Amino acid sequence: MAAIDSAYAHSPNPRSGKVQRTIYPASESRIDRNTFGQRRGNTLNTEPCLVSQLFRLTKDGAEYLDDPSLSTVLQALSTLDGIDTDTASITLRNGDSMDVGGGDGRYVCHVRTNKRFLHLVNVNCELDATDLVTIMMSEEATTYPRSYIVPFEIVKVAVECFCSTGALSTELPWDDTLRFDPL
Repeated sequence: MAAIDSAYAHSPNPRSGKVQRTIYPASESRIDRNTFGQRRGNTLNTEPCLVSQLFRLTKDGAEYLDDPSLSTVLQALSTLDGIDTDTASITLRNGDSMDVGGGDGRYVCHVRTNKRFLHLVNVNCELDATDLVTIMMSEEATTYPRSYIVPFEIVKVAVECFCSTGALSTELPWDDTLRFDPL
């Protein structure tokens, strides 16, 4: 039998149990890769990251990645465009999670802990539950208060802190006071 000229990377989907198989050239056979293109190994994942799972919703379906690096999380967030990819969810090892949705410069970011549900706030807008903006999230047009719509640079700061420390950035404003019904 001829020698196999490639390596296999298997990544099971934790919800369905199905295994996705990706074939890589033999030259990369000692590097484990996943569907996000992350290279695993001690030399490339040196930044601290407390994320146990990254979820991304694309037009082609859901993608899951266990134990991603911080750079992989940030790369996945940079693909949010509100059309082909509109949602990313980060779950920490302690069960807390952060969801980011939207695209094209307008994003929503909220955090769920075992005690609270908080939204990242745009300091340039007044907290007002009646001033609503539509954002694509989870493949649906959903309305959020304008004060919860933030630029990517702010989301990036929030995500970096959350993934590295497991805490919310104290440099950013968070809110749980507005009562609104997403439409």
